[in-house]
Amino acid sequence: SGVPPCLAGPKRGSKAMKRVLFGAALAMAAAPALGEEFRVGGGLTSLGPVVEGVRPLSERFALRGQLIGGLSVTVNSTFGLGGSDYDIDGSAHLGGVMVLDDYHPLASGWRISGGLFVSKSDLEADFVGPVTFSGEIRPEPQLAAVLTTGYTHALNDTWMLSADIGAIFSQLRVRTANTSPDVLREVELINDDLDNLPVLPFASVTFSYIW
Repeated sequence: SGVPPCLAGPKRGSKAMKRVLFGAALAMAAAPALGEEFRVGGGLTSLGPVVEGVRPLSERFALRGQLIGGLSVTVNSTFGLGGSDYDIDGSAHLGGVMVLDDYHPLASGWRISGGLFVSKSDLEADFVGPVTFSGEIRPEPQLAAVLTTGYTHALNDTWMLSADIGAIFSQLRVRTANTSPDVLREVELINDDLDNLPVLPFASVTFSYIW
């Protein structure tokens, strides 16, 4: 028998994911600091709190790693999904790991950044509407490209303020283990509705210390 469409999805914890993160960590550790020292800091993002490290590679390039989230939030609200109202009651887990290559085209505080995001976010909940089922909402693919633009401002010799806005090229998807034809039809309608959001907005504000 085939796997229902709502059950299909990328597997977590892939070897490719681990290779990306391991390679980025090695590059940050080995890269020479040109023009400024390693920076470490923290702040807030649209996915929760963040801890980040920045390793300059040259006057115009830097490598940035972010550990985001670690939050669990209770959700009990009504949402319009698939043309119907659903009462959703569950727990959302927010977080992930982001690796970015920062490019400063004017050798100034303004930057354009591209990289990868490994999502650890999901919402496990009961969905009560035209049909009732248990399932989850999560971003797919979980290993996704990221594109942002931002600015870093030096507050003094040791502290910097930084902000970014951009998008994660991933979409929200509803998945369920329920095999009822009525539920599967409704999940398909909900996912068709979620197609209207082709990317996930992302924003962050951080303070960092220059070592």
